[in-house]
Amino acid sequence: MPVGTHSFSFADFSWASAVGPGTTVLAEISKVSETGGPPVHDLFARDLAALSGMRRAAAGDGTNWLSGVDKSNGYPTRYVVVGDTFLTLGITPGDDATTALADGVTGAPATIGFMYLVLLTGADGDAPQITQLMSSTLTYQGDPIQAFATAEGTRDLIKVLVDKAVGFVADMFELAWEAGGTADLGVAAAAAANAADDAATAASGRTTFLGPGGATVETDVWMTTGEAIGMGLQVVAVLALLSLELLAKQMTGYVRVYNTTGEALDVSLAWLDADDRYAGPTGTEFVTLAPIGPVWTPPWIIGDRAVSYAGWMFANTDKLARVAYVLRIAPTPTFPGADVMIDIPNHSDNSLAAEIGAGEDYQGFWEANHGKNTALCATSTGTPESPYQVRIATNQVSGTSPAPADGRVGYQYQHVVVIEPVA
Repeated sequence: MPVGTHSFSFADFSWASAVGPGTTVLAEISKVSETGGPPVHDLFARDLAALSGMRRAAAGDGTNWLSGVDKSNGYPTRYVVVGDTFLTLGITPGDDATTALADGVTGAPATIGFMYLVLLTGADGDAPQITQLMSSTLTYQGDPIQAFATAEGTRDLIKVLVDKAVGFVADMFELAWEAGGTADLGVAAAAAANAADDAATAASGRTTFLGPGGATVETDVWMTTGEAIGMGLQVVAVLALLSLELLAKQMTGYVRVYNTTGEALDVSLAWLDADDRYAGPTGTEFVTLAPIGPVWTPPWIIGDRAVSYAGWMFANTDKLARVAYVLRIAPTPTFPGADVMIDIPNHSDNSLAAEIGAGEDYQGFWEANHGKNTALCATSTGTPESPYQVRIATNQVSGTSPAPADGRVGYQYQHVVVIEPVA
């Protein structure tokens, strides 16, 4: 049995999600951002409804998760299936994984692979779609474990680590379910984040790995490296949404920002009305959206032109209050940045605005623009030097509609923001 100190960690969990294959997704979100209306609702409903239907099957102690194999590389996976929807978790080792395991890693942990949790919707249809719900790096630090530094040994290692990650995800779903419903989205978001943190703690600790020829090694496996994992997962925001109990005249807003450009862009929630609550990336902290292209989910699963996005959910706490917020797309050396405003008042039509080159007075941007454009769409093309344009579209500007996750009828408004190259 190999002796020494060995530690694996899942780290760098990302708020950004991704969706593919790129050709189909780009065509869909481009059309949706130009027209608005029911297709915006459908864009959100596709994966939110699927995940809502999946959450009980995925919860528990992991026994509902079936064993699978990534046919492209032979590494073990685990999955849950409901109808033609699949929730799959896998780990792809990097090119340097066997070297790190054979030689050991002193000093800072070395990244040896990537973990991904993906949702496949429409598997039986003509246009199946893959959404990367969660991703992280896999790191190793410690003495050599040469028995696992072979193709067979790495597969055995990946199997145990996949099982540990499935235990975390299943427990997170279970704890979020047990937390029960609430009419306050802020409370729901905190409960879902706590569920994720508690599940990560429960899944961490000493673990025995069984390798080729009966070789065993005792290691530490950590689902987090100290950060609050629950505040770093898009899927946690979705779990908060699913536990929200809608009251009369409570308004719920959803927004996604898609990056269809060739460079990484940072986006944040820059301003929120004081009477509102939200689930999603922490306010004032930027989320980096990768350029269109490969992501941590292997390209043979999601494609090599995946589109990255970040999302938030909002709700008012006072039935007389509005839902109002401003998103910031940070400037780059070639792009002057942009502000996006969404206003959902209590007794009149919703309004939206996007402006490339806007400043950093975010509440002032809302004050100057709310109530003006009550159309379904808006576009900002910026200056002639700007390489991008920003489009925003919504499903409707007033009235009730079915919630995209579970069909509950209420004041449900979805907005899609697309940053795209100028044609």
